[in-house]
Amino acid sequence: MVFMKQIILLIFLIIGLTGCSDSKDIIIPAEGNVEYEGEIEATIFVESMPAEIIVDYASFSESSQLYYWSLSFDVNGDGIVNDGDILLLLDYIHSGRDERVVNLINLEAQLYQYVGVNGLSPLLPGGIEFETSEDSITFIVQKSWLSHLAEITPETQFVAGVYMTSSTGRSSDYLPGPDMYTQVQDTQSVADDLSDFNGLDSSVDISRVEVEFIE
Repeated sequence: MVFMKQIILLIFLIIGLTGCSDSKDIIIPAEGNVEYEGEIEATIFVESMPAEIIVDYASFSESSQLYYWSLSFDVNGDGIVNDGDILLLLDYIHSGRDERVVNLINLEAQLYQYVGVNGLSPLLPGGIEFETSEDSITFIVQKSWLSHLAEITPETQFVAGVYMTSSTGRSSDYLPGPDMYTQVQDTQSVADDLSDFNGLDSSVDISRVEVEFIE
């Protein structure tokens, strides 16, 4: 799956990605511009959302574990996940052999812009707000932060992804698919087929994605 491999590669590239944000990528809109007012709440609903990540190598042969919940928006409108598009991402990468428990509330969600073929540029180094429930994760962004966010509308297509590695192996699900954006008239609520995930961990199974625009 090209998209899954691309996301994984991009996440690892982020670790060594510093000073890559160009000033033209971050544009703070002028106050009072109605176009940039409001909030976007983007929610991925899954079968279950862990409150914590348990790193356990007892039956896991690999030296790293990777978890992520992602939502990419086609802000340039070309139907391809590429240069200029926006990525909302909560991820966790653990390398080593020590066992530990990581609470999701201690992680930091990030806002990125795709740059080139295999790059991501962090747009807000301080991270973005997110909330979780038993079956969902919600990314919360203010349109006033960046002009790019004003380009996300109810017609902007997206691709959502959930990926986990664990003692049972790799599990993932994507809406609509790992290599494509949605193709619907209104993206504010898009359902996904149930039990269409890959792997053995059904907690990654996406049921729907909702994008709410709050003025």
